[in-house]
Amino acid sequence: MRLADLADALTMGDDCHSYYDRQDDELVWVLGDELSTAEDLPEAADLAEAATYTNSGDVDSLKLALLILEDATDRFVPLPTKFDVDEHSIMVDFTDTLPESGLRQQLWDGLHRAGAFRRFKDLVHRHDLADSWYRYRDEQFTRIARKWADDNNITLEA
Repeated sequence: MRLADLADALTMGDDCHSYYDRQDDELVWVLGDELSTAEDLPEAADLAEAATYTNSGDVDSLKLALLILEDATDRFVPLPTKFDVDEHSIMVDFTDTLPESGLRQQLWDGLHRAGAFRRFKDLVHRHDLADSWYRYRDEQFTRIARKWADDNNITLEA
């Protein structure tokens, strides 16, 4: 698996659950409602009908969700979640790398109020820090990806 693909997967949305498939050496994704539907399925369920109750309506995604839930061999390794990644802390750390200034204080204050993510991103774009921010964020996601791979004995390609 490529390091860049793994780091990118860490940015997936809230309702997307990401896994590394050891058998096929690839990243796979299922939606939360697909996992919930798969959990609630009776054994002899019609998958095509059950898939109509998910957002994607995709039978293959529902089959994958069943495989993940029934995995007893550690074939599917869950990727770090948004709680493991903690992008808020990454934003705080980025802010701490900036020189003391009114902007740094604005970013710091914004991170400790409601709407922190939106405020932060608005400020970095308004003050031409977006490239620096995204580079820093990508470096942190890459670091997290490397650690996750090491912890799970997964070899990464550059």
